[in-house]
Amino acid sequence: MKVRSGRSNKKLSRAQEDIQQQIKDKKIKISQKLKRIIDTVLDKKCENIVVIDLRKFNHIADFFVICESGSSTQTEAVVYEFKKLSKSLKSMNIRNIEFRANAGWNVVDFGDIILHIFDRESRRFYDLEGLWIDAKKFYVEPDGSIRLQEV
Repeated sequence: MKVRSGRSNKKLSRAQEDIQQQIKDKKIKISQKLKRIIDTVLDKKCENIVVIDLRKFNHIADFFVICESGSSTQTEAVVYEFKKLSKSLKSMNIRNIEFRANAGWNVVDFGDIILHIFDRESRRFYDLEGLWIDAKKFYVEPDGSIRLQEV
């Protein structure tokens, strides 16, 4: 039977602290990235912005950001802005972009956050908010304030 010394307990405690710090750092990075994404789509005049929190579902991303664009030109401007940000900010690294000028649904994948840019008709048709009915949703007002979905 092995007996653990006080020294190994300190290492375990240190390891736990490191893990907690990594979790805390990731939350900070996610919240900064999420804020930057929201600010950018607001700046580009996208509307009806919703953030869906997927963390409790352990899915492919922590958050979906869903917004509406009034035209393909506006969508292209949003995608172009994120390409520029990705080149200048390491934290805004883009994994993939699914963009076609006349598509009703375009996607920018940041890994932990996926931005969905819809036209109005496609958004109603695909209804991602309805698909994730059990997820917590936050609505972003045009002034940037955020309100939690009332259940």
